[in-house]
Amino acid sequence: MKNKLIKLIFRDFWYVVCVELASRYSSLHWESIVENVEKMINCGESANGYAEYICPNCFEKKRVGFTCKCRFCTSCGKRYVDEWVEKTVKSIFDVAHRHLVFTIPQELREVIFSDRMLIKIMMDCASKTAVEVLQSKGVDAVPGILLVVHTFGRDLKFNPHVHMLMTEGGLTSSNQWVDIPFLAYGLLRKKWQYYLLTEIKASLPKTKENARLIDCLFKSQRKGFYVNGKSKMTSARHAARYIGRYMARPALAEHKITNYDGEEVTFWYVDHETKVKVTEAIPAKEFIQRLIDHIPLKGFKMVRNYGLYS
Repeated sequence: MKNKLIKLIFRDFWYVVCVELASRYSSLHWESIVENVEKMINCGESANGYAEYICPNCFEKKRVGFTCKCRFCTSCGKRYVDEWVEKTVKSIFDVAHRHLVFTIPQELREVIFSDRMLIKIMMDCASKTAVEVLQSKGVDAVPGILLVVHTFGRDLKFNPHVHMLMTEGGLTSSNQWVDIPFLAYGLLRKKWQYYLLTEIKASLPKTKENARLIDCLFKSQRKGFYVNGKSKMTSARHAARYIGRYMARPALAEHKITNYDGEEVTFWYVDHETKVKVTEAIPAKEFIQRLIDHIPLKGFKMVRNYGLYS
């Protein structure tokens, strides 16, 4: 049962709490959430279709229920990621890549929670920022970029950020490859802040509150928004497998749940800043809420390609 704990928790509480939770989301988003949750709950159930196998010697029959193919499902989500990695390994360039993480301040999290289409703006702005900084030395090189958005932090709370895998260099207009191993991180942070806030401001309703929020985030974050770019990979296979860890997948692996007593769920994570293992026990209703907060709108691409990989 260990590998089916999340399904068990949802089966116990989903139909009890779903009416109450629905008001947190737009109607379109709620439809996507319900579809994903119900697929996960019924994954592998023979009542929803199955394949039947018969032994040619003893004629014993075995039925295997169809899986849900849903990325919210812990087992199907992992399978999706594994297949994506193998496909990507064959298509990306065998050159050095840099892993960049583009973060946002806490004040923007609620804004993006309420309007999930702003995640597309985050991805576009991160790509535009990276290309401009790469070309800031006067070389017109176009890099290959893979982007994956995570909406969760390690504690499962809503914390959208962009994981980027970018070639350390690119092709020029004369079709020559140029290595560019260094990025100006100060410039990267400032451009990321500028493009993201400018685009979000243009997308939000024109109210005094929104204008004040954007103005405050420009003034209070004078160094720009934080971007981490410490991880470098020289192997294309390693790069694809590395970014595969950040693919659209369930927000919590089953093995991190240490206890479920029918009321509370206990899970652990390693704090990103302190590197200390943290154990948290929360009511099952809150656990469900934290997980479904990260189900994207139906059809929304949480993985996108830019530049030479587009």
